[in-house]
Amino acid sequence: MAARHHNFIRFLGYVRPYVKYLALAVAGGIAKFTVPLLVPQVTRHLLDNVFLDADLTRSQKLHELLFYVGGMMAVFIFVYAPFVYIRHLYSDKAGHRAVFQMRCDLYYRILRMSASFFQRNKTGAILTRLISDVQLAQNLIGTALTNIWMDAIAVVVVLYFLLKIDILTTVVALATFPLYLFCFRRFSTEIRATTRQVQDELSAMSS
Repeated sequence: MAARHHNFIRFLGYVRPYVKYLALAVAGGIAKFTVPLLVPQVTRHLLDNVFLDADLTRSQKLHELLFYVGGMMAVFIFVYAPFVYIRHLYSDKAGHRAVFQMRCDLYYRILRMSASFFQRNKTGAILTRLISDVQLAQNLIGTALTNIWMDAIAVVVVLYFLLKIDILTTVVALATFPLYLFCFRRFSTEIRATTRQVQDELSAMSS
């Protein structure tokens, strides 16, 4: 456990120079997941306060509809789309640059190894570390390190809207969350073991 923790800290050392890129990616991801939440809110407003309002004339209702629909289109074009682009651009840029430095260090490290190292380790295992494992590290940078913050903030925003709509419905919706946590902790160890087994089999096949 301590060794895995130490390796992860070393891995974060490659990510640290690109924290600004990750911050921009997280900001873009937050906009990507929160802006669509405005659609049901606008729809509810139009249904409850516009179309069901007997005091408004037909032309006034049409004006309100066009105003909100046009506003949502403008938000998606000038806010949502650019932030989605920023999210993918900077997450990929951070992942590629960090992994590039990692690959360089790995290559230099392997070139300095003695001949006995290559006698003890299969060629396929070394290639798997250089290709497959590093690719997994790139995916970790581009997805996990950004999604964890985006998902946390998105959950807070969704909970706010749910509690604002109906508290009882929110409690019912969250009733399955403990079951999700139990299943996640129950199967996470097996998933890690299976993933390690797959990587070992890839090493054997490459040999």
